Amino acid sequence: MSQELPLFLAFLLAFIPCSTALTSLFNSTSFSCTGQSLNCSGDYAVNRLGLDLTSLDKTTSSSKLVGSAIYDKPITLYDNGTGFAADFESNFSFEIVPVNNSCIGDGLAFFVAHSTWTPNRGNYGGSIGIFNTTSGADNSQIVAIEFDTFKNPWDTSANHMGIDVNSYRSNVTANWTVVESMNLSGTALIRYNSTAATLSSQLIYGNDNPPLNLSLDINLNKVLPETVVVGFSASTGDCIEAHRITAWSFSATVPKPPSAPSPTPETAPKLPEITTKKQNKMPLILVACLVPLFIVIVVAIISIVMRKRKKKKAELEEGEEEKEAQEEETDGSPDVTMNFETGPRKFRYNDLAAATKDFSDEEKLGQGGFGGVYRGTLKDTNEVVAVKRFSKGSSQGKKEYVAEVSVISRLRHRNLVRLIGWCHERGEFLLVYEYLEGRSLDSHLFSKKDCAVLPWAQRRKVVFGLASAVLYLHEEWEQCVVHRDIKLSNVMVDSEFNARLGDFGLARLTNHGFATKTTMIAGTMGYLAPECVITGKYSTESDVYSFGVVLLEITTGRRAIRPIGEKEARLVQWIWEFYGLGSIMAAVDERLGSEFDQQEIERMMVVGMWCVHPDPERRPSMREAIRVLTFQAEMPRLPQKMPVPFYAPPPTNEFGSSFTTSSSGTTATSTTVSSMESAEAALLGSQR
Repeated sequence: MSQELPLFLAFLLAFIPCSTALTSLFNSTSFSCTGQSLNCSGDYAVNRLGLDLTSLDKTTSSSKLVGSAIYDKPITLYDNGTGFAADFESNFSFEIVPVNNSCIGDGLAFFVAHSTWTPNRGNYGGSIGIFNTTSGADNSQIVAIEFDTFKNPWDTSANHMGIDVNSYRSNVTANWTVVESMNLSGTALIRYNSTAATLSSQLIYGNDNPPLNLSLDINLNKVLPETVVVGFSASTGDCIEAHRITAWSFSATVPKPPSAPSPTPETAPKLPEITTKKQNKMPLILVACLVPLFIVIVVAIISIVMRKRKKKKAELEEGEEEKEAQEEETDGSPDVTMNFETGPRKFRYNDLAAATKDFSDEEKLGQGGFGGVYRGTLKDTNEVVAVKRFSKGSSQGKKEYVAEVSVISRLRHRNLVRLIGWCHERGEFLLVYEYLEGRSLDSHLFSKKDCAVLPWAQRRKVVFGLASAVLYLHEEWEQCVVHRDIKLSNVMVDSEFNARLGDFGLARLTNHGFATKTTMIAGTMGYLAPECVITGKYSTESDVYSFGVVLLEITTGRRAIRPIGEKEARLVQWIWEFYGLGSIMAAVDERLGSEFDQQEIERMMVVGMWCVHPDPERRPSMREAIRVLTFQAEMPRLPQKMPVPFYAPPPTNEFGSSFTTSSSGTTATSTTVSSMESAEAALLGSQR
């Protein structure tokens, strides 16, 4: 229909207003209460783990603490004069860590309050630093989503998420399952839809717990003023615990700037005075008639020419698609449609070819085992992207394409590479990712420039970002994702050196607590856990092994496998020898000099060795590894000599012994899992 749209209709459509999108107002994984748009007050502290709203190191008496952090710019929630009403999203990761499991409390909250709200140290305990529990008044003009850990007389339980409107008494609540350690570590997504007048909150936490959802029908225009502030507050009572924000992003629709006012009668241009003098009006009449007629004729000719060109182009593209559909039918792919309701979108091949200058070498960013990656600029949005082009005719490339779209399109985490779109036309398989200026981590760690030494601060930032991503894949998503190819070249960094894990071509989905089905060897030598080479079974433990190798590479500045003449030196065995001699610090990357925290880097190397333990049952989970890395748990005691692994191979009819290695080191042969075959059929069918 759009190809035959009349010009006057297109002109009218240009005046139809578009819906307003969310604008990012705050997004950070590291906090500062000076110069970062945050106003912090009370018993807060900023450290390497995040923003502690109630810092247990702030005072010798940790009871009755109150701390808050507020975004320092007011938010326009609505405007009665213009009819504007805002939507907003608040996405944050947090930890609640009790000091004594027998006495914990009280909790933290995200809140929206009137713009003159100020913290009150008297609102400790069950007030969570926000409400006044003594007055009981319901005119506070505050809406909060609380994460409560102490049962007060007005609470339904000790551990719950609640939505509070102008009162400490929650309107709706939902209880979470208490974990053994009593710690609560999770991610919350809070949304307000002004059109539907709905406030919702989702909590993702724990290993096997389903997401906790809560919703309240409420029109915030009726309970809050036009201008508000947003932020966090936490408190303790006689029982104590730490309340920590580790990441926060806040987005909202913002009102459009007012348009220029119409001219008043005093400032309006004066019309020429009408004269009664008789003139010869015939030339003016002819011009007035002929000029519009000439314009109409020119526009009509241009419209006809453009319509013919578009029709011819459409016929050519239709022929290409029919030819492609016939080729797919001969390949046995069933006609099934896969639709993504949100997230990545389908691209046309011509658009991606134009964006990458027809996949020219000057736009090429790198070459992997199954194709190349190109930089491109999308014409419709002017967004710079990275386009992954799989090698033509590669059946394994097709499987990786399907696996990557099927898995990563459903994941949302700040430390994962974002998939923007996908394309399957003319026998080509293309994936479109966000473009990260920093490129891959190995290009920085093993830079050939003598002066380019990756500082320790950036290395540790990458470690914690990667650890957060793997923890999300293993424990915090609805299913367990086994990546199977964690390595330096698959860790990308942005301009601020935030880590993003990518390349999900070998990833598999499993239920929490289960390993993947037996497959052919897949992954990269040097990062492969020994049990994978023998048994062909992959699990979260094998991902932890790969993470450990990356940790050792980052701390030592050495590659997982280094050729020495005709032999190979393996990093895992090399560093274990230093550990056995009691001189593990001698393995630290000498290029760092003394510019690092000795306790921190020693802890990272020991955790790396713990992760690469030959026995998968003795490796830590990602959560256990992170607790040691963040000094929340003691370092493990490891054997002085590297243990010798023993694994029983699977039956010969279950697993083959041959495998091939690509140019990038990634094993290119793997069996097809039935669920992945279904995804492949569905994805390829959607291109018809």
